[in-house]
Amino acid sequence: MERLAVQRLALKRLALRFSLPVVLGLLMVLVGCGAAAGGNGARGGGGAENEVDMASVNFVQKAISVKAGTAVTLVDPAATGSFHILFFGHNQVCAPNVSGPAALNAAGGITFNAGAPPMSITFTTPGTYEVTCTVHPVMNVVITVS
Repeated sequence: MERLAVQRLALKRLALRFSLPVVLGLLMVLVGCGAAAGGNGARGGGGAENEVDMASVNFVQKAISVKAGTAVTLVDPAATGSFHILFFGHNQVCAPNVSGPAALNAAGGITFNAGAPPMSITFTTPGTYEVTCTVHPVMNVVITVS
């Protein structure tokens, strides 16, 4: 009888050891910098100069340059994409940028699931904009608008 009680206790400890990191990880994904919000937009052109492609844990491009008034298309392909929450900032830390598009400043940012429709965002004010994913530690891209 005592052996059974010891085995049950060991199983409970094992379950807690594995469930706590999973719960904390899910909580981090859901929280991001605020409540998650979705987005839809026009489909991108597959590798266009104004396109930012996402892989499973990083942006394919590290930097792009566009003219003011140009739409930047964010693409998360089904084959290589993942779940992302995008905001202005760097290395998962949100840093609002009032000169940039409101969607990247909003509570919840822009969310993507692998294969979600691409979303186009227009940058109207010249400047340098850093965009980060709050789910993936080093997922950053710099968008320079001239």
